[in-house]
Amino acid sequence: MLRPWRFWMWEGKGREGYNVYPKHTGNYVLTGLDKKCYLKFMKKALVPTSNEIFTGTMPASVSILPTTIAGNSTESQVIAMWIASKSSGYTRTAYPRAVADFFSFVAKPLHQVTLSDLQSWRASLEPKSRENAVGRGWGNSKKALAVNAVKSLFKFAFGTGYLTLNPASLLKSPKVNPAIHERILPEESVWDLISKAESDRDKAILSLLYASKVRVSELVGVRWKALTPSSEKGRANGVAGSVYVVGKGGKERTIGLPLKTWERVQSLRPVTASDADYVFLGYKGKPLTSASVWNVVKKAGKTAGLSERISPHWFRHCGATHALNRGASLNLLKEELGHADLATTGLYLHASKDEASSTFLVGV
Repeated sequence: MLRPWRFWMWEGKGREGYNVYPKHTGNYVLTGLDKKCYLKFMKKALVPTSNEIFTGTMPASVSILPTTIAGNSTESQVIAMWIASKSSGYTRTAYPRAVADFFSFVAKPLHQVTLSDLQSWRASLEPKSRENAVGRGWGNSKKALAVNAVKSLFKFAFGTGYLTLNPASLLKSPKVNPAIHERILPEESVWDLISKAESDRDKAILSLLYASKVRVSELVGVRWKALTPSSEKGRANGVAGSVYVVGKGGKERTIGLPLKTWERVQSLRPVTASDADYVFLGYKGKPLTSASVWNVVKKAGKTAGLSERISPHWFRHCGATHALNRGASLNLLKEELGHADLATTGLYLHASKDEASSTFLVGV
């Protein structure tokens, strides 16, 4: 089965054309082979031919014929291919906004940007001061996303040969303090949130966010075929079923679910539903969006009387922390969260005010 977008298509024995769709739906992502073949055939072939400045508006599609690639590539085509190479839907949405802000500030096409331009733009993200009159005071997370987006674009453009130098490689990304401990609710508050949800569907959404610790972008993409009942051994261990998700970088995970969460999710399945149908639907029968899940969480928080502005990601933090507190393995949690590094999972090992290593000492 052909994917809805691809870097090449085969007709007969020759490579007849390249198609790039910067905006696409579904779970189709570039594979390692896609990227390898792309770089093999495109490296050093892209040459700037215009002084256009990216505004953040992506074309519906970009078609590039082999006979016109060399010496006839535009900035929009390069950016379209860069966005298409990203596997995360969130990245494909957030990165174009970040680079559009960058180009709006420097007012230059990509191949004319200097290190000085990059440093001036980077300084504009800091708070306004006597020494920094153009400062806009962006938060650390927003700054980090913007800088990483620009660095990624320059790296891609340099790797394909569109740029002969990569000045953004000298740009440093701001450090972000995760402050996970500030986003941990007591277990009782999470239970109350779930119970105060508006409907059975909303209760299932919050339960799945908490129990599986999936990201909101992963949750809205779950189809019925991704849910599998457990074996007898699994049920004996308290695992009623599992959910399969594809996360950042195309990383696949299968996460076990407790009985109550499994039953809440399964109760939503219509008799006529097929395995290919999405689990969570809106009121018009269309797949639920990330924004809709945010509204579900917001409503539940308001009903439960929480003053904090919670987000779906809080359930991931809470689920991980509460599981560790109850004795879950750090390595198991690492696999379920999809972390590449155990040190990242270790951020959930918060120091408890009710415990202290000093109690293990003597003579003090």
